[in-house]
Amino acid sequence: EVLSPWWNAYKFFIENAGRFEREKGTIFSNDEDIHRKVSNVMDRWILSELQSLISFVRTEMEGYRLYTVVPELLRFIDKLCNWYVRMNRPRLRGQESYEDAEASLTSLYHVLLNLCQLMAPLTPFVVESMYLNLRGALGNDSEKSVHFLPIPSINEKAIDKDIERRIRNLQSVIELGRNVRVTSRLKVKVPLIEAIIVHQDKQFLEDIKGLSEYVKSELNCKDVKFSNELTDYITLTAEPVHKELGSAFKEKKQEITAALKTMKHEQLLEFSNTGSTRLCGEEIKLNMVNIIWNFTGDQEKYGASSGKGALVILNKHVSREMELQGLAREVANRIQKLRKKGGITPADNVTVYYSVEDQKSDIAEVLRHCKGDIEKITRVRVVPKHYKSDKIGNITEEVTEVNSFERFIDNNLEKVNFLFVQFIHLYLCKPQVYFQPGALEKYDEKIRQSIELYVHSIDYSTFKDKYSKVGSKIYLTIDSHAATLESGADFVFDFLELKEAKAVKQ
Repeated sequence: EVLSPWWNAYKFFIENAGRFEREKGTIFSNDEDIHRKVSNVMDRWILSELQSLISFVRTEMEGYRLYTVVPELLRFIDKLCNWYVRMNRPRLRGQESYEDAEASLTSLYHVLLNLCQLMAPLTPFVVESMYLNLRGALGNDSEKSVHFLPIPSINEKAIDKDIERRIRNLQSVIELGRNVRVTSRLKVKVPLIEAIIVHQDKQFLEDIKGLSEYVKSELNCKDVKFSNELTDYITLTAEPVHKELGSAFKEKKQEITAALKTMKHEQLLEFSNTGSTRLCGEEIKLNMVNIIWNFTGDQEKYGASSGKGALVILNKHVSREMELQGLAREVANRIQKLRKKGGITPADNVTVYYSVEDQKSDIAEVLRHCKGDIEKITRVRVVPKHYKSDKIGNITEEVTEVNSFERFIDNNLEKVNFLFVQFIHLYLCKPQVYFQPGALEKYDEKIRQSIELYVHSIDYSTFKDKYSKVGSKIYLTIDSHAATLESGADFVFDFLELKEAKAVKQ
């Protein structure tokens, strides 16, 4: 549970640093001053958290308190893997800009390298394996083993407590929003109309406003609204913690319990903010009472969750368009799993062909109207199966089921949940050249077959580099028969350039 996410983050870095080098023709290298150069809030946050961790580890190790160090290291690994890497995948993959990719990869490298040094006494073999690969970016003078390196020194200039607070607040909001989705049975992949963030502290709300794009992304909602008026959304009630009250007040416990239940919303709010109140002549501490936040909004339309002074409300209404967008994400997920099954890396150029039996099904509608969303997520061309040549093989294929959205029918007694299961056949293949309809009909069957086999046997990238320009020609001689193929007129590299595909699109 600990080493696996950390190892996956390391592998993710290696994969994308390699892609960065290939695409930009540069050698990736370490930058010790990266904290001065990055502007992205998530980069600055993880670099600040790293230095705070180093400070903590050095202080505790000097006091021989190893038992406090290990939990903090594990918490940092969680921050790195489940927050930084997760929320910055598009940047790390180079999907936003060259500068963003370089900044995020350099930040991640710096963190991984320092984490190897910090974890070396605890996981000596794992960090040595990582370090031997990471040290290539350090230059020829780097130490040959991580165990020759000291615990990193603290860089106070990289610590930014304001950013650490802002991200802590962001994390609490996202966790509350995820809890709403779980309790309201809202699939993560289905987008929602809005999230409403409620908190009395205006600084808290300002922190989240500056990070609202992350809230939209992680909670998969289209809009985020803010309010500091708790009374518009909740009422407070108090539940006594009998064990605490009994041990503190004994014979007055019943009297205090009765008084607690008569406290009004405003009194409980003040109690919650100050941490204590007086009842029946006694001082009551917050640990003696559970203050319950009761959501007063339309619970058919909204779901809510509260904690640490914050309330997160999600609009549960899901339109038809949103249902299809959620289903598109499900299809994208199946494609990603198929790529993993086929041993395909992001650097590999592949095409996914699909077939669906029921053309009136939800999944068929998704593939007609949301195919662009699927391709954006997977970074893979998604093409109807009938365009696939029988001359190319499959890397792998799979018939997979996709759960369509849930339906609820109210029969005045209870709500009955219906889950529709639909099937899609996916074929993972190398990219192919597409022949225009009728382009080869002037040749006999044997020549046609030979031309197709020859063209599909050539490396796709090489062929495309040479003949992608419209009008360029390839001259063949097959069994003493001359054949000429013209790019655009006879063959294309994108199925959408086929005459029949253009006709359908129009």
